[in-house]
Amino acid sequence: MRRKTLNIVLFLYLFFLILNLAIALTSTVPSIEPDELTPLGVSAFLAGRHWPVPIYPQNYYGYIISFIYAPFFVLIDDPIILYKVLISCNAVLVSFIPVIAYKTMNVFCKDIECKYKVWISIVVGLQPCYLTASKRAWNETIVFLMVWLVLYFFAKCLMNRENRKDKFWGSFGIALSLVIGYMAHGRFLGVIVTTVIHGIVYWFLNKRSLYNPIVFGSIIVTGGIGDRILKSYLLKHVYLLDGSEMIRNTLSETLIRILKEGISLDIIKSAASAFSGYTFYLLLASCGILVLGTIFLFVLGKRCFFNKEKSCVYVLYEQLFWLGLFVFTLILMAITMTVLFFIDFL
Repeated sequence: MRRKTLNIVLFLYLFFLILNLAIALTSTVPSIEPDELTPLGVSAFLAGRHWPVPIYPQNYYGYIISFIYAPFFVLIDDPIILYKVLISCNAVLVSFIPVIAYKTMNVFCKDIECKYKVWISIVVGLQPCYLTASKRAWNETIVFLMVWLVLYFFAKCLMNRENRKDKFWGSFGIALSLVIGYMAHGRFLGVIVTTVIHGIVYWFLNKRSLYNPIVFGSIIVTGGIGDRILKSYLLKHVYLLDGSEMIRNTLSETLIRILKEGISLDIIKSAASAFSGYTFYLLLASCGILVLGTIFLFVLGKRCFFNKEKSCVYVLYEQLFWLGLFVFTLILMAITMTVLFFIDFL
């Protein structure tokens, strides 16, 4: 890493670390969200502590961040100090996001002036969800971080298709990020589906693989088996103590229940309402950038697949198209997964 890049990375991380820690340490906690009971309860269990609050099967979300929290349950007795330390851990994690954003632009946008990449990274780090939602003791902080790591390693694989070493580590990194993200939250399955679909479509159109199939597949399979073992252990000792046979708030449980109960007109209306609501929110929150990006994506697609001239400009269009399509599909899958799990509460 060049000295200039190292200085920028350190500046971005330390700036956002101080900002996030200031928010975490000065904020008060008016209430604990029900979604926080899962990682807190699992952390207490792993630390050998008694957890008096029941963790109901419908509160299942994930467990991976509990392995970070658990040591602090052993070291700290005061609940207020403990909670502050836990959300400070989140601050440490979420402060990596603007750094990853900058590194992703270094991989993909090498010709953009450094100052613009720094400002874009700062804007990314200042997103309200990273400054506020990460100050809860839940798994979403890991999800925030893993989505950016997936995007970074996807860019690495896309831009280094001919370099076997970079392709190896890019495939390893993206697969590991997918596994960790899924261990954090079941809805991360949408990111896994997006990544796999893009690998298949890319191979179909270009007749070569985007990822190293052996590395990518072995990490996903190994991680899936590990997740199954850990989840089964936690279900037995934490979640299903009240005699329940199945946890709720998982994709498999939701699909099984839909198949058993059938799809009614009310469910379709509610799902359509939720889909349109989330889409409207994203359009509003992005200040129209999502619409412009979608139009730009279609223009790039037209130039990539209908322009026969294979020039440097064509290669740039192709790379922009694949990265844009990946982001667009991620957004679409995020809305779809949210709506699908929304049915669980109807």
